[in-house]
Amino acid sequence: MKQLSAIIILLTVISAASYGKDRAHITYGVEWGYIAFIQHGTHYNFYSPEGYRVDINNNRIKYRSNAEISFHTGYNFNTRWNLSIYIGYMGISDLHHAIPISIRATRSFCENRYGDKWFAFADLGSGFSITSRPQEILCCKLGAGYRISLSTKLKLDLKADARILYTHPELSYYNEPIPWDNVNRNNAYLSALSIGIGITF
Repeated sequence: MKQLSAIIILLTVISAASYGKDRAHITYGVEWGYIAFIQHGTHYNFYSPEGYRVDINNNRIKYRSNAEISFHTGYNFNTRWNLSIYIGYMGISDLHHAIPISIRATRSFCENRYGDKWFAFADLGSGFSITSRPQEILCCKLGAGYRISLSTKLKLDLKADARILYTHPELSYYNEPIPWDNVNRNNAYLSALSIGIGITF
């Protein structure tokens, strides 16, 4: 929770800076997305309610739909490069929900700041799961999109990305919840594709 508080304070400071002389360089906005999880790799090791050790290692194709929303603020270093901080809320397959926090570097392919343009981005971050005992998540994304200038300040972003996530889900065995103290390993690796739309100022 201390990390989340620090991120919120940082976002507030950066947003407040947008009213200074460098306002044209500060960006902020909101993004919505649809996530299609297509691959699930899991390694679980725990003690069953009966007391014996269980080790499950699995990797399979499995389709699950989820959604996400995120808020961001960042800085335009020039007409081509932007670095932003993202914080949001997302579902991770059928495992749990999470609060992702990441840094995204975006490269535009047009010198005109106010024109429509293609862009590409790389996103890397962490965050925490929304479970009875929150644990860290990791996520990396590679994507591209198209920005439509609705005005000199308002932009509409259409984007798509491929992503890989690492998380720690809660475990159950034959529908019996496994206490955290009985869990030795609860790793999950997931691959997904996403499409989204965003508003950037």
